[in-house]
Parts: sequence; C-alpha cells; structure tokens
Amino acid sequence: MKLLKRVNMVVTAQLHEAVECFEKPERMLKQAIREMESTLQTATESTARAIAGEKQLERRLAEARASVEAWQARALEAVKHGDDAAARTVIARRCELETQASVLAAQVARCAESNGRLRLQLDTLRGRLAEAKGQMAALVARQRSAEALRQFAKAQGVASVDLEAFRYFDELAVRVADAEAQAEALSELSCHEPQAAIMNHDIERELQLLKAEGATPR
Repeated sequence: MKLLKRVNMVVTAQLHEAVECFEKPERMLKQAIREMESTLQTATESTARAIAGEKQLERRLAEARASVEAWQARALEAVKHGDDAAARTVIARRCELETQASVLAAQVARCAESNGRLRLQLDTLRGRLAEAKGQMAALVARQRSAEALRQFAKAQGVASVDLEAFRYFDELAVRVADAEAQAEALSELSCHEPQAAIMNHDIERELQLLKAEGATPR
C-alpha cells in the first residue's frame, strides 16, 4: 500500500538524523509528524470507503439470497399445482439469481480480504505514528539538552576568562606575601647590625684592657 510505504519512509527517514542535519530539528520533527497524521487521516478515509463498499455488497448478497429462496418457494408451489411450465420459468429465474448471488459472494470475500489487510495496515500506521511521536518527544528533549549544553559551554568559555583574572589576582597576592616576608627578613637583619657593632666595641675594649694589663709591671 502506497500510504504505508510513505509513512515508513517518513519514520525510517531517520528522525534521529533530523537532530543533526537541520538547523531547527524540533520544527522539522513536528512537520514530519503533521505529514504522518495527514497520511493516516487519508488512509483512514480510504479504508472507511472500502468498508462501506463491502457492506453494500453484503446487503446486495443478502437480498440476492433472499430472492433465491423466494423463487425456490414459487417453484415448489408451481410443482405442487402441477404447472410444469410455470415451474420451469421460476426455476430458470432462481438459477439466474443463484448465479448473481455466487458472484456477489465472491466479491464480498475478496473485498473482506482486502479490507482486512487495510485494517491491519491502518493499525500499523497508527502504531508507527504513536512510535514516531514518542521518538519525537525523546529527540526534542535530547536536542534541547544539547542546546543547553552548548549554551553552558559558551558560558564556561566566558567563565574561563574570568578565572584567569582570579588566578592573576592570586598570583599578585603571593607576590605581596613574598615581598612582606622579604621586608620582615631585612628588618630583622637591620636590627641585628647595632648588636653586632656593640659586640665588636666590647671586644675592642676588652682587648685594650688586656694590653694595658700586660704593659703594667707586676
């Protein structure tokens, strides 16, 4: 059935690829679903017309069989009355109706078989559409998630620039701390210089005293 093939093409046309191949995948997916719904509607209407035709054939067949029974009754009545000529005419008409009924029965059988396939195909279309809608919901969610990740990645790029500024600030803070430590060390060294000078002065004084003591007679 061409309608079924068309729906299969829409579904197997890779709804998954729509996410990657189109700029607006959500819009494309919704359009594909609308086309499938339109195809399903057309298939439903066609199937309904086919089923209506089958019902008309069934009514005609029922009427033909009722006529066969009626003419059979008339043939029996003619025989009962000994009217062979009338019986022959009635039997001939009954045979014609039986032939028509047989043709109608064959048509009804073929129509029923065809409509049975149409019903199955229609059910398949409904299932495929439901499946596609489920896939669309999942794909749209994936596409939105991908878009959110993309936006987040862009935001992270900006954040990386900001982090560089923070890292530079931390580096400056370390440099300041080093400068402070160096200043403290220099301060301690400068404080030790007077003490060293005093110590040297004491040594010189002790030396002079020793010299003086050595020069004094005993």
